[in-house]
Amino acid sequence: PVNNRIEITEHYQIPGGWKAQGESGYVSMTFEPSLIDDHVSAMDSPKRSRPYAVSHPVSYRHTTRIIVPEGSDFESERIEIEDSAFRFTRQVGFDGEELVIDYHYQSLNDHVLPVDVSEHAEHLKQVYNLSSYQVSMIDPAVGFGEYRFDLFDVNWMLVFTSMFSLLISALLVLRFVYLVDPPVRKESVEADPDLCGIKGWLVLPAISIFIFPLMITWGMTEYLYLYSDTQWELAKSTMGVGMMTLIVIEVILNGLMLVLSLFLLIMFLERRRGVPRLFISFYLFALVYTGFDLLAIELLAVPGVEVEMKDIQGLIRVAGSAVIWGAYFLRSRRVKATFTRSRRDREPLASGKLAPQAATQ
Repeated sequence: PVNNRIEITEHYQIPGGWKAQGESGYVSMTFEPSLIDDHVSAMDSPKRSRPYAVSHPVSYRHTTRIIVPEGSDFESERIEIEDSAFRFTRQVGFDGEELVIDYHYQSLNDHVLPVDVSEHAEHLKQVYNLSSYQVSMIDPAVGFGEYRFDLFDVNWMLVFTSMFSLLISALLVLRFVYLVDPPVRKESVEADPDLCGIKGWLVLPAISIFIFPLMITWGMTEYLYLYSDTQWELAKSTMGVGMMTLIVIEVILNGLMLVLSLFLLIMFLERRRGVPRLFISFYLFALVYTGFDLLAIELLAVPGVEVEMKDIQGLIRVAGSAVIWGAYFLRSRRVKATFTRSRRDREPLASGKLAPQAATQ
């Protein structure tokens, strides 16, 4: 009573508030400041010979606050329309969690002169178009981000890309890694045979070598849902072409890493001379790939896809492992004594003797 003010707080449930947008896989909900319609309506004829009456004085504000799902993105904006009869503003703000839409309508006069009626009619149309705000999201029924096999909904582009990259990676690694033996080093020939074997500190990288293929395969399951053509299109509309291109590159490079890890495991079991070089190369490749990936994500700045602290920590762990185990494989006497076989050898080199093919070289 003191301030001549009344405040009403109301709560509603709206069953079926989200409406499907055709076959797009999206649903939407429209928010309208309905009371503005009491003061804003289209004019039947913008041509008049007498002044046009306008409700005055009127000052109306409508603020809508919407708590949105994590990863949502909305552009902030401020739009103002003004003529001799009214001033209208729509301001949209977003802080990452809450979307705020603020409307303000204020009358400035009780009539519009005939000479200004045409402009006033155009402004009314603009206000009418601005007096609603649509929020869209992917239909939860689609199960976005979840893998669901459907023979009639296959992203063949990604399937062929994955298979082709695995095939090419396997051929390249076979030709330039597995079938190539590095030259015999003097320290390998003179290595202490008593140090030969997967023992001591060598056990730790040995465990890693066995785990690498499993870790990479598990990481690749993150992309399974994109093998659905429907989910691929939804992801593209949400994240943009740049991010989808990065994902294709990640699929290709993950395929290469998987092939490298498998050949590393095979050569490790065969105790091939090329294991130290391949092991170090594998870690360096993983380090460069991870760093490039995080940098690209940061530069693309896709809403909902961010570089988190755990990603930075993962990069630091890879870098630390590359330095520590790289140095170990370069300096370790056990490594030199263990990995001495060539591709054709079935037995390790005897101490003080060169393999026949190495001697001819």
